[in-house]
Amino acid sequence: MFYRGIGHVGDYCGRIFGHSSYYMRSPWISFVVGALVIALLVALVVVIVKALGKKKTSARDDLLEILKAKYVAGEIDEEEFLRKKKTLGK
Repeated sequence: MFYRGIGHVGDYCGRIFGHSSYYMRSPWISFVVGALVIALLVALVVVIVKALGKKKTSARDDLLEILKAKYVAGEIDEEEFLRKKKTLGK
């Protein structure tokens, strides 16, 4: 009839991630399972954001290398090189 300790937190998570009776009648097991699910989702988001960030920086670096090659070859002058380099830096 009454909860002992802070069982309300575990029971609340048990309602979200499956009723606590599914996990050996312990609300804390469902709390831990819920915390693991949330931690895995956060880790997945971080990995995806880092992967997308690397692609953007590598593309920018590739464009900068092409721009340097054109400047060295004499296809563009110094003013145009600096203007385009400043544009790539933003």
